[in-house]
Amino acid sequence: MKFKALWLALVLLQNLLIPHLALAAYAYVQGASNFSSGNSLVQAFTSSVTAHSTIIVVQDYGGGSTSTISDSAGDTYVGLGQQGSSHAWVWICQNALGGSTTVTIAWTGSSGSGGISIQEYGGLVTSGGTVGSITNPQSAPGTSANAVTSTATSVSAAPVMLWGITNDVNGGGGGPPVAGTGFSDRGAIWSLNANDNGGHLEDVRQTSTGSYALTFTALSGFDNYFTTLLAFQEATAGTCTHSGWSKTGALAVPNGSSGQYWSLTGNWVTPDCSSIPYWRPSLGSAGTN
Repeated sequence: MKFKALWLALVLLQNLLIPHLALAAYAYVQGASNFSSGNSLVQAFTSSVTAHSTIIVVQDYGGGSTSTISDSAGDTYVGLGQQGSSHAWVWICQNALGGSTTVTIAWTGSSGSGGISIQEYGGLVTSGGTVGSITNPQSAPGTSANAVTSTATSVSAAPVMLWGITNDVNGGGGGPPVAGTGFSDRGAIWSLNANDNGGHLEDVRQTSTGSYALTFTALSGFDNYFTTLLAFQEATAGTCTHSGWSKTGALAVPNGSSGQYWSLTGNWVTPDCSSIPYWRPSLGSAGTN
């Protein structure tokens, strides 16, 4: 009887002290886009954004000078500027607050027509960890496979998500290019500007350091393109130790997980490798010690 009690105590202590494994590749969660005319562009995510996700927003042309970007969740965005002399602008939000999220871009000056694309990714770092290349302009690169390309950028820490957009800036009639070989196609962003066929978005995971570029395939041999590459580091693989118990069946995964933990503060929270103490709910009685 004493041996059984000692064995149970050791099992409990082991589960309390052994770090939870935290390994996960980044994931594309959801995206949405539209185009309209006026002095603003508005787009909502279909599903609630997961806390700690990364949101990437692209605007293709707008008419005036871009003045503000905001969303209904109160997130903070960093503007990465205009794609050369093309009509595309890019913003990122790392460590999103989560919940129902509608993004609004507004500009001053003359009204115009434009498109907006919003994308949510999980499993990326929540601050820093981004590397960008200078936008690469190409004049009529042709329709050969992967002829549209970004400037190569050096990746010194892996794994990373390589994300990018190419923008057709003179509207030769072929429409936005398609994703390059080996890249995941994340759809087009349309512009109603007569001199702009819009852009296309893609991403790919790279697990090794080195020099990388994005590629696309044009549908018109006469069109010109601006292509931008951004590299986002994945959340660091490692371990998370919590001073409590995980919910039955859940794993601690940094910066986003489908498993949640019952906090000592009395609510369900998403694990984030912080010092927040967690309790393990008793079977059939969530939230009790």
